[in-house]
Amino acid sequence: MNAPADMFTIRKSAIPTAVLLPERHLKIFPTIGFAPSADLQRICSPRYKKYKALETEPFFLLFYNFYVILFAVINMEKFTDRTQMMFSEDGIEKLKNSHVAVFGVGGVGSYVCEALARAGVGTLDLIDNDTVAVSNINRQLVALNSTLGRPKVDVMKERILDINPDATVNIFNCFFLPENSADFDFSQYDYVVDAIDTVKAKIELAVCCDRSGTRLISSMGTGNKIHPELFEIADINKTSVCPLARVMRLELKKRGIKHLKVLYSKETPFTQSEGRTPASNSFTPSAAGLIIAGAVIRDLLELN
Repeated sequence: MNAPADMFTIRKSAIPTAVLLPERHLKIFPTIGFAPSADLQRICSPRYKKYKALETEPFFLLFYNFYVILFAVINMEKFTDRTQMMFSEDGIEKLKNSHVAVFGVGGVGSYVCEALARAGVGTLDLIDNDTVAVSNINRQLVALNSTLGRPKVDVMKERILDINPDATVNIFNCFFLPENSADFDFSQYDYVVDAIDTVKAKIELAVCCDRSGTRLISSMGTGNKIHPELFEIADINKTSVCPLARVMRLELKKRGIKHLKVLYSKETPFTQSEGRTPASNSFTPSAAGLIIAGAVIRDLLELN
């Protein structure tokens, strides 16, 4: 029995818009995100004389779509491919299964989040109660004129999911304080990053991580500094010059905490104005955040 004539009829005008254009492929195969090569498009194009007679044939279209899908699956790129060349497939899998909490999503913390997300860390908890202000634009990744007034954790979550849609991002729109520290289960984290400004909160975070046995790295002061190349990772007991590290060292000693991994600098403060608010720039906090993220990734992969 013959099939109805219109069963296999495909309008000529539908071919380039529904099948051949790269952007249409991205819509048809969103999880693949593949566009055929220029040569393949040329060969399959209605404008290619040799195959013009085949453009309405269902078999040709079926073969064409099958070829596109097969080629895409074989050659599917992942954003972690280049990282995997460095850390191996097992390393990427370990990062994917890691759960890291970043307390403070400002000048340092936003760059920590960015680097961890791009490395493929699978689950990130973001804790911050601040909103984006004009004064943040000079140094914070989340700060743009288009994001003014928005919660920093919301902006950072959107950015992370734009980098890695498969990531799990939990946001906590609150300031971490001794009063609410019990709300966090630190035993669930593979690593904690302290990018908080206040000494009281930093000490409480160190106490909570020490109690749960969770790895922690704490950022010391990055304000009033113009030499990011002087940043280093060290134990709190081996720090010098940094005023914040000195205070932290004394307070932790009172609480029986003997060790804490920190990022700090021996640079003497640099500023050309007076006031309680530390001066900042675009390149120092960002460098600190990337150095911290590197330390976290190396520790997660046991590369140190």
